[in-house]
Amino acid sequence: MSQQFVIADDHALFRAGLRLLLTDACGPAEVREAGSLPELKALLQADSAVDLAIVDLAMPGMNGAASIRELRRSYSQLSYVVMSGSEQRQDVLDALASALPATSPSRSIPRRWSPRSSRCWPAAFMRRRCC
Repeated sequence: MSQQFVIADDHALFRAGLRLLLTDACGPAEVREAGSLPELKALLQADSAVDLAIVDLAMPGMNGAASIRELRRSYSQLSYVVMSGSEQRQDVLDALASALPATSPSRSIPRRWSPRSSRCWPAAFMRRRCC
């Protein structure tokens, strides 16, 4: 069975690039896309059999970390990666705080980040999740 990902971001070019990265790093995968929070919710409501949802913190319909908390409550079985172009410290802290209750070391991205390691995070995530 192939892995299932959702990329939720309002920039089509970003979604296309991330789709290529995911299929290159993880092999055959089903990758679905949403350009806004309402689209993401509709997609998940129709089929929540997703291994990983990659969500833009600032796409249309989002209310920052509050929307992440809402998604986690509604679709608690999913794992999330929150991405943002924001460099605001408070945005980062809020996003982290929205994830803390369900975060565990075995399901997180490696702490030592580098441009090289960032290419491998989808495959590393899936190995930890599936093993």
